[in-house]
Amino acid sequence: MSQSISRGPDRQAVRRFRPELLPPARAFYEKQFGQLRRVFRGWARVRCIFHSPDADPSLAVNVEIGAFRCFSCGEHGGDLVAFVRLRDKCTFREACVRLGCWDGSLRIDATVILKAEEERVRRELERKAEAELERSYFAAEGWLYRIEEIYCESNTRLSELRQGAAEAFPGEIETHWNILALAQDEIREAEEDFVRLRCAWASAPHNEAARVWRDHRA
Repeated sequence: MSQSISRGPDRQAVRRFRPELLPPARAFYEKQFGQLRRVFRGWARVRCIFHSPDADPSLAVNVEIGAFRCFSCGEHGGDLVAFVRLRDKCTFREACVRLGCWDGSLRIDATVILKAEEERVRRELERKAEAELERSYFAAEGWLYRIEEIYCESNTRLSELRQGAAEAFPGEIETHWNILALAQDEIREAEEDFVRLRCAWASAPHNEAARVWRDHRA
């Protein structure tokens, strides 16, 4: 009766299975059953080896693709590997080895592996560079906004003092003038750094506007 043998190869087996090395189906079946005298449309009848006794030939074998089916016990398969697995009650790999269609050496293309590793490294470097640009961009933006904020606060305080709206501490007016002078220089440098990073980082907000602004200043 039917044997409970799995016919599905695993993924590793598929990679090492060499179907082009399978023996010719007719030669294989004639070695198994003797000369096949009556072949009709690629099929021949032989006595089934999967059940006994088989008084009348009930096993049909295909001499072109290796498929087989028994019209008595119901055993069947689509190729020679399935036949050997069922006959010998063995694994897919073992059947392939016996048929000579198993690649025993797991060949690895070193070039493919090297290219894959180079691509992985390249992407990792790009990711790190992108992350560094993003960090630098927002750091420059934060510093620019902070300097501008200091400039505005100092300028507002100085205006109040000059208009007499607030009482000045000793030397405060001179201090604010110095702050404004230093802040102007710092703002200029911060703007240049900020715009440079915004142009370098492709994902930066308003990137095109930054390029136009930079070109106009140049």
